[in-house]
Amino acid sequence: MCDDGLVTNESPDCQLPDASQMLLVNIGGSRIRIARRSISTGLLEVVVDERASDRLADLLALVGGVVHSGGDVDLVAVACPGLVSSDGTVAAALHSAVAHTDLKAEIEAVCDAEAFVANDASVQAAGLAAGRSDALFVALGTSVGGAVLRCGTVLDGGLGHSGEIGHLGSVYAEGRCRCGLERCLDLVASGWSIEDDLGSDWWRSAESTWRARIELAGLAVGAVGADLQPLLSNEILIVGGHLASLEVFRQSVQSSFSVPATWGEPKVEFVSDLDQLTWKGLIAVTGRKN
Repeated sequence: MCDDGLVTNESPDCQLPDASQMLLVNIGGSRIRIARRSISTGLLEVVVDERASDRLADLLALVGGVVHSGGDVDLVAVACPGLVSSDGTVAAALHSAVAHTDLKAEIEAVCDAEAFVANDASVQAAGLAAGRSDALFVALGTSVGGAVLRCGTVLDGGLGHSGEIGHLGSVYAEGRCRCGLERCLDLVASGWSIEDDLGSDWWRSAESTWRARIELAGLAVGAVGADLQPLLSNEILIVGGHLASLEVFRQSVQSSFSVPATWGEPKVEFVSDLDQLTWKGLIAVTGRKN
């Protein structure tokens, strides 16, 4: 049985850890969302959805408070932005307070429970993996993240940081990125870059005021996907995030994702609900880890 697309412990294929409750934590560049998941029933309840603090201590206190507010939690599974190593340390995160921390150790200290920490886009790609063999995933949030699916598995890379598509060069971008590179995709397709140009509530305005800027973001994403096709030979380009709900953005991605027949005929898919993918991915990944 599945609830809203999430695998529950009632499914014969489920490999969930032996815990009375899992706490699922989605730390984004602008918001933090926390959900409790009962292992006995498979039900998931979102208990926190608020603006993310720019102080690590505040984030840790929030997670710890939820853990200790009721019920036994044996596993805290965290998805966060940045360069996240397999040991749960975060080497860099350009728009989050979790940068340069041993986040796994910090979470375990405040929660008195085992923790698992992984890059958010990699987790979301794991949520997409069912039924998909080879794909390039581009996650559009405060920053641009991504992941590569090969044979249904998310590739980590030798250093554990593969898939950082937001820091590939784009002909549609200008200037130097905070990562130190020039003309990164993040400079033109990220949430922070769009808000810098249009304001924080741009989508509430008339389409005529933001259409050209969103078209630019779509052209940049599609072009990077096309550039990577000879290297990765993907079956699908999957683009996720709020922008994926906008027709003008989808059309722009499709128009610039032009791949010669020599390199196959990859499809393009769009997924607007990254929260759902995060929950599903955390459950899948922690299930495989235990």
